Amino acid sequence: MGIGRQGKDFHMFNLLAVENRVNNFHLPNDKPTKTVDELQLSELLPDQEDNNTLKINWCTLSAHILARFLPALGFLVSHVPKVVEHKYMAETRKKTTVVSTCTCPGTCKDN
Repeated sequence: MGIGRQGKDFHMFNLLAVENRVNNFHLPNDKPTKTVDELQLSELLPDQEDNNTLKINWCTLSAHILARFLPALGFLVSHVPKVVEHKYMAETRKKTTVVSTCTCPGTCKDN
């Protein structure tokens, strides 16, 4: 594209603020639990228990989706769980408070 034929992209930005419904006040916030030098990368990676939990959760969600959208499996809809149960169910079932901060149209010039 030549200098005289620059195009323009128009983008709409919608900024939202969402209230955190899950209480995290039980987590320490006064100091880091470890320094970066003390932290091992392997501590951040999922272990076998995490992988097994993820696999079970994916199976639950996949079974619900397949039963819901494939007519041949429709008879299973009432037998598969709709959600993955977790300890924050009460908090996440509450209505989310969302506040729109602004809607700003922006223009970006191609470089």
